[in-house]
Amino acid sequence: MTRKELLAKYPPEKYNPVLVTEVTRMSKGTYCVAGLALATGKMLRPLQANGNNWSLGKDRSVFGVGHVIACRPTGQSGTVKPHSLEDTPLKATPSLLEELTEDQTYKLLIGSTAPSVAAGFGVELEDNKYVIAETNCPSLVGIRAERRSMRFHESYGKLRLSLDDTDGEYYDAKVTCDTLQHVFSPGDESAEPHFGAAEANEWLEVNDDDDELIIRIGLARPWDGPQKSWDPKRCYLQVNGIICPQDNYHIFAGPPST
Repeated sequence: MTRKELLAKYPPEKYNPVLVTEVTRMSKGTYCVAGLALATGKMLRPLQANGNNWSLGKDRSVFGVGHVIACRPTGQSGTVKPHSLEDTPLKATPSLLEELTEDQTYKLLIGSTAPSVAAGFGVELEDNKYVIAETNCPSLVGIRAERRSMRFHESYGKLRLSLDDTDGEYYDAKVTCDTLQHVFSPGDESAEPHFGAAEANEWLEVNDDDDELIIRIGLARPWDGPQKSWDPKRCYLQVNGIICPQDNYHIFAGPPST
């Protein structure tokens, strides 16, 4: 299914179709969703009409990576850069139009990816970890990277991904992807069976060394630090998901069902 075919099937003026690219865990049981607007080719972050993220509970029927959803924006944002560039409150919960496979999703997204993290954001990250709040740059990017350049590891009970980027820079970021956390995070004991970073790397290694994977990367909301002393606030790098050239999630526990 090509982008042209999807737009013909779901005309923008009627459906405003968005391809969901990532679903990430936030605090207090909420989830952040992001996707590619098929008509414009721009990334957006669908939010509830009040600007809040989504409380998905057990219902994942609408929001899932590879889902094409119909969105009706309110036309208001109210947040600050960099997130205001993508924040898109909706008039109502989107409706599901179609579910694509991972390889179909990959083919639709690979053309809009950047060759490196720096190229994706268009600005230099501080210590390769964060950007200053209100920086004029995207808060959501997709980059393409060879499988051999990345590796999962655990730190303080959290799943992280390290990346040797194509421009020689090194990044190490927290994994916020809901599916990867559920299946592989050492801190998520709800997964049955429960895996960790070693199994996450086995999952990666199903791909060939030189396979280009899509890493969905985002910036966390502005944070003033553990002592609330950072001024200006910082927006930290995070890994929102990984999309492979073929369907890989079934190899282990698969996407979360609850």
